Amino acid sequence: MKYKIIGSVEVTRSGRKRTLIKWLLYAAILVFSYSLMRSGVFRGWQPVFLIPLPIAVAMREQELPSCVFSLLCGLYTDCAYGFVFGFSAFWLIICGLLASLLSRNLVQPNLFNFLWLTAGALLLEFSMDYLFRAVLWDLPSRGVLLTDSILPTAGATLLLSPLVYFPVKGIGRRFGTLGGSQHYEPDEEETEDSAE
Repeated sequence: MKYKIIGSVEVTRSGRKRTLIKWLLYAAILVFSYSLMRSGVFRGWQPVFLIPLPIAVAMREQELPSCVFSLLCGLYTDCAYGFVFGFSAFWLIICGLLASLLSRNLVQPNLFNFLWLTAGALLLEFSMDYLFRAVLWDLPSRGVLLTDSILPTAGATLLLSPLVYFPVKGIGRRFGTLGGSQHYEPDEEETEDSAE
């Protein structure tokens, strides 16, 4: 039996199962990244894996699911660092939407494009963090915050972001993207069922 989802994309039951498995795997990466961030394994150079993760997912998925996943990553980031609830979520939704639109219309989803999109997201996220946390409150230790916290964290995040990119790329290739450049190909059993 086939189902219609937004427009003319037909999805079979096994296609829905594959989509569910794909998003559960993305969620597992999100939870693992959050746990790794909260553990403090990297000390002062603690990368924020939840910034490149929605960019990697957005490069392989449609706009709406990308925005929802970016929202979740942003809320987890807010919880991890004690930011105002929704602060990171707002910026990551914008970055996820732009990454999804760019990868569907202008750029190929490859490592180089992922790195520059991640660098842009890091620049936006950390500059807004610095602006709202240090500049507006006129903290006397603004320079120390920038050199000892923000810049090392941004550098470590960009340097280690391929650790997030490659698992997401593997999941995207294995389970495909609905409505994107990769389509789900039905197996032989499904084509026989649809012929009947």
